[in-house]
Amino acid sequence: MKSPIAFLIPFLFMSLIGWAQDRLVSMDSVIKSYNENSIYMRNSRYYKGGEKLPYGLFLHKFKKELADSPEALEAFHRYRVKSYVGAGIVLLSVPAGIATTVATASPAGLFVFLGIYTSGLVLAIDAQNQLHESVWLHNRDALSRAQ
Repeated sequence: MKSPIAFLIPFLFMSLIGWAQDRLVSMDSVIKSYNENSIYMRNSRYYKGGEKLPYGLFLHKFKKELADSPEALEAFHRYRVKSYVGAGIVLLSVPAGIATTVATASPAGLFVFLGIYTSGLVLAIDAQNQLHESVWLHNRDALSRAQ
């Protein structure tokens, strides 16, 4: 008489094969969904589903892509605020430097210009990080919806 383990091993093996096939099929659908819904930024355009799309004026078309992910939309709004404030600070650095130079009749205006300009530049760089974070959050949500 054969032991019960001899009957159990083929059953477990067949169950494992069935489970693995189900996981492979579900992974294929996840990969397909990710390729169709994920966003990839490149220079002045972005790619979604293999299609090259323009950002739109002030990124309005790009913002519509993020609408299905609340966290991505929130990061995008942080990007907008930081980029506008950073650009404003950079633009104000020139008149502030000139005004300081004229008022003090010394080269101190150069240091005022450099200080203000650098702070605006740091804010603008942080804004770009927020934009990339919004894309990452959108892609994460697209992947979680596919599962």
